[in-house]
Amino acid sequence: MDLASFKELSAKVNSSLILQTTLGVAVLSHLYRSWRNRIDVPTYGGILSFSRLLSTVRLAMEGGDIWRTSYAKYPMILVPSPERWAVVVRGKYIDELSRAPDDVLSFTEATHDSLRLRYSLGTTTAEEHEYHIHVVRQNLTKRLPALFPEVYDEVIHAFGEDLQFDGAEWKEVEFLSWIIPVVAKASNRVFVGLPLCRDKEWLSLVIDGAVSCIKTAAIINLFPEFMHPIVGPLISKVQSRKRKAAELARYLIDDRLKLAPEDRPDDYISWLLSAAPPEEQNAEDITQRIISTNFAAIHTSSLNMTHTIYWLLSRPEYLDPLREEIESVTSQMGWTKAAISSMPKLESFMKESMRLSPLAPHTMNRKVVKPFTFSNGVSLPVGATVGIHLYATQVDEDYYPEPLQFKGFRFVEEENGDHKEAENVASLKSRNSMYAISRSYLGFSYGRHACPGRFFASMELKTMFAYLIANYDMKWPDSAINKMEFELMKDIWDKVDIAVVVKTTVGIAILGQLYRWWSNRINAPAYGGIVSFSRRLAFERLMREKGDIWKDSYAKYPMLLIPSRGNWSLVVRGPYVEEINRAGDDVLSFHEAVQDMIQLQYSIGLPAHQHNEYHIQVIRNNLTRHLPAVFPEVHDEVTVALSDALQFQGEEWKEIHFLGWAIPVIA
Repeated sequence: MDLASFKELSAKVNSSLILQTTLGVAVLSHLYRSWRNRIDVPTYGGILSFSRLLSTVRLAMEGGDIWRTSYAKYPMILVPSPERWAVVVRGKYIDELSRAPDDVLSFTEATHDSLRLRYSLGTTTAEEHEYHIHVVRQNLTKRLPALFPEVYDEVIHAFGEDLQFDGAEWKEVEFLSWIIPVVAKASNRVFVGLPLCRDKEWLSLVIDGAVSCIKTAAIINLFPEFMHPIVGPLISKVQSRKRKAAELARYLIDDRLKLAPEDRPDDYISWLLSAAPPEEQNAEDITQRIISTNFAAIHTSSLNMTHTIYWLLSRPEYLDPLREEIESVTSQMGWTKAAISSMPKLESFMKESMRLSPLAPHTMNRKVVKPFTFSNGVSLPVGATVGIHLYATQVDEDYYPEPLQFKGFRFVEEENGDHKEAENVASLKSRNSMYAISRSYLGFSYGRHACPGRFFASMELKTMFAYLIANYDMKWPDSAINKMEFELMKDIWDKVDIAVVVKTTVGIAILGQLYRWWSNRINAPAYGGIVSFSRRLAFERLMREKGDIWKDSYAKYPMLLIPSRGNWSLVVRGPYVEEINRAGDDVLSFHEAVQDMIQLQYSIGLPAHQHNEYHIQVIRNNLTRHLPAVFPEVHDEVTVALSDALQFQGEEWKEIHFLGWAIPVIA
């Protein structure tokens, strides 16, 4: 062997040794870190526990049984997920997790590790000031009664637009795929308003963006942490989505930025602008916060709604009592936030669905950023993740009798039972509401990081569920397999794409309308005679009558019900004018009457009854006092307008349509 060959062989051997040594050091380093950071609790996976990926696949195939078994057997257990191993503990440790400060057990760090927000959602809100959370928790929640009409109107529009029944035929729909756009439209009616909430491009961004976020995070989490800055930008499409979203919503944000804060509309975008730091008061950053809110809202609510409908179709004996409750409450209270909150059977049914079919097996996930030790002595090293059993907690027989049985009115029965610990019925109802959080009901998590939008989500879900039951019949299609049983958490996920057959309940709607009319009838004569059963026909007849009808009815009746395009109105004689005038606005509302008649938010874009009507004060005081001073300007404009409108050449006569001519002069 010559010298050159020897050097070449030596180089190859050295390269091989370097590679082997590097791999060996990496493996030994990994094993050392694993040994040093080991957690003294049982590990799920058995023979597969050496591999997080294989253990995750096995866990996903097992379903709810394994969670109940491990919950019963171990106070704490190490379970796998695609991005990490996590310690999942029983509910007895919930207060220890909840009380730990964020600089010890971090919710935001755990969220970032799970969703890789920088690459999946294009936001660093897990690391910066989360002012949109404060807006949801404070501004949005406090204004739910005022926002309900908007949500209800959008629910009606979305269901009607998507189903488009021509008669009483049945239609088969893939329920989850169908309900996602409905939830998106109803949610964005509040987040961005009309018309953007119905814009197809916007809806595609907020719906598909959430799915893309989950997929992107899942792919990134397959790679080691040090590769995330390389892999993330390569697979993420988030920047193009952000640019498109800002382009679509820019006009809404820029319009508000041109106004003083006190003059802006009282809506979600204005709340965000008020809460945002100065550097984020722009279309790009505010739109990103709206997209983040959508990510949290749309698919979680859609899945909960789908599960609820599946439980209803699997237990059809609940349909009639639910429908009776909805009809009874809405006939007395109308479709209002108060009405939706006064349906205990509906509330209980939805809560029971969320109890038995939660969206995840564990919740309250936290990342350890400083060493943490439980009261039983188990220590968690920095970098570990910990959470609370969700599904297994909610099927614990210590909390719920017959926990695996679906009892739709379980929480109504609690209210009717003997509960000495309840201070009063109201407090018990509050604890049994969908949005109530407790150590035994974790559907919206627990503690200071519980879902801030749960009150809005509950209102929205109850509105959709009630409206579906009141206005549509539903059943399984004949092709559905195993359609009657949803006993395990795994089952509800396996069957999430089953179709549902729907049709309008025309008969139910007519009977409901008659019942509401009878319940709300006013003891006064009604105009219309034989056609008084129909407001439209009675109104058409009234329009054909001469003025004599008003003189005759005034002479004959102290009070008379008359029809209009929008409603029946009670018209009274002059002696009652003082009684009407003295009644407070919270009893007889001028603003509500104007709103019903003109629909201000749609007709002129000004929901005046929700704002400080300072313009009326200006007219009443400033303008009236300055009439002598402004008269010369009015006189000058009248002269010019008349001259421009008539444009006489001499002393000829001109024929004009006076109203059409006078309107621009007055304007």
